[in-house]
Amino acid sequence: MENDQLEAKELKTYEVGFLLSPFLPLEKVEETVEAMYQAWVLDLGGEIVVKHAPKMRTLAYPVAKFINNKKSSFKEAYFAAVKFKISPEKIRTQKELIEKDGNVIRFLVVIIPKNSDRIVIPRGIRRDWAKPVFTPGEKVEKGEEMSSEQIDKEIEGLLETPKA
Repeated sequence: MENDQLEAKELKTYEVGFLLSPFLPLEKVEETVEAMYQAWVLDLGGEIVVKHAPKMRTLAYPVAKFINNKKSSFKEAYFAAVKFKISPEKIRTQKELIEKDGNVIRFLVVIIPKNSDRIVIPRGIRRDWAKPVFTPGEKVEKGEEMSSEQIDKEIEGLLETPKA
């Protein structure tokens, strides 16, 4: 019992985003990705939090990779990601498994910080930027209507350049 609790405390949350070869047949993509998740996370004692389904994407620039001692260049690939919890000691093994996988063109493993569900607002940014202008259901008072001459004067006043 104590080992289970200790092991649960040691788990960290990670996310792996990866590009898969576009040469995979469309009907095999889901199956291939599920097998990858099994090998990369579940077989190493981790647990999957969120899976993002693979989708074909056009890449911003060509990505090259050596496959079977031959350089291949890709202009599009399937992008998928998985968020999971696993012991930090298993990450090195996981990275080795991903690197050996011939279907993976490129990947990135990111540590997800604790309490990442919160929105962090950097210093120097006004905190009221996210406040709504009015709350739903609130009655909005109508101001007095302006004539077209008044609107023209307002616009001209806004367009005038201040004299320095």
